[in-house]
Amino acid sequence: MGMYDTITINVAMLPVTEKDRKRLEGQHFQTKSLDESLQHYRITDDGMLETDWDMLWWELNNYTWGKPRTEESVPPEENWEVVKITDSIHFYTHTENNRDFFEFVAFFELGKMLIIRKLIDIDTVKSKIKRKSKT
Repeated sequence: MGMYDTITINVAMLPVTEKDRKRLEGQHFQTKSLDESLQHYRITDDGMLETDWDMLWWELNNYTWGKPRTEESVPPEENWEVVKITDSIHFYTHTENNRDFFEFVAFFELGKMLIIRKLIDIDTVKSKIKRKSKT
């Protein structure tokens, strides 16, 4: 299992059907392609990979096991910065009580997303299983 990071992305940017878009609305995705430090990343509508390092350090210094150490702590203002990586990022999520699994890979150059692909098409897998079970 281990640690992972989370990614948010506008579902309109995902190469999925309208039906799947509705299922994915509001979902956060997990990834182990980055730092695996429980950091939060986002892919903006213009395709930039960003993170808020100030928030990560604030959370590390003000939380213990997911609970605030003091109630007086005030989180910092949002300070999103472009993460200038040239690499691919795999990210995935489960929906509807863990019944549907979606996995994507996005390719970045200096923090700008070049292309995104869906890796697992769950509907195709389900129909293959149904066809196989009928034979």
